[in-house]
Amino acid sequence: MLYRVYPLGPDGRYLRPIELECESDDAALAALTGIDPPFAQGCEIWQLKRFLGRFRVGPDGQAERQI
Repeated sequence: MLYRVYPLGPDGRYLRPIELECESDDAALAALTGIDPPFAQGCEIWQLKRFLGRFRVGPDGQAERQI
């Protein structure tokens, strides 16, 4: 399935999206931990028109839901 990750910049605006091809929501969240550098302000993840949430990679290296 196609997912889009919308990183947030320091000013809170969206940066250029990153497309991910993943088999599940869990796989898309796990893929966030492999993006270097991690998004300091967080990011939103969408699967087509479905909003998964706003996430940030935490100190333990796992994706944490912000909203």
